[in-house]
Amino acid sequence: MKLIQAKVLSTLRYDGAHHGPNAVIGMTEADFEEKKAEGMVSAVPAKREVERPAGEALLDAIINAMPGLGEDDFSADGKPKVKPLEARLGFNIDAAHRDEALVRLAGIIGA
Repeated sequence: MKLIQAKVLSTLRYDGAHHGPNAVIGMTEADFEEKKAEGMVSAVPAKREVERPAGEALLDAIINAMPGLGEDDFSADGKPKVKPLEARLGFNIDAAHRDEALVRLAGIIGA
């Protein structure tokens, strides 16, 4: 049986477990089509090779990746978690880059 990787869009009970938004789970093709029609899941995009920008372009890319993060994608201090940002960006960053992007964003908003 072939399993399809599905991104959960809202809380879903599947295969005896609860899965929250943004979780990626494997499900049968028939189940995937049914849950997709109900608006509960979407297809997981294939990994893409993306060249990591540098300097201000990197900070801008991080800022542009922030909208659309789920509630669970933020830490207790209100900062976006690095792993969800990396998933949206398609390349690795570290917490220092994320923090630098937040400072840049604060400057843009405060301007």
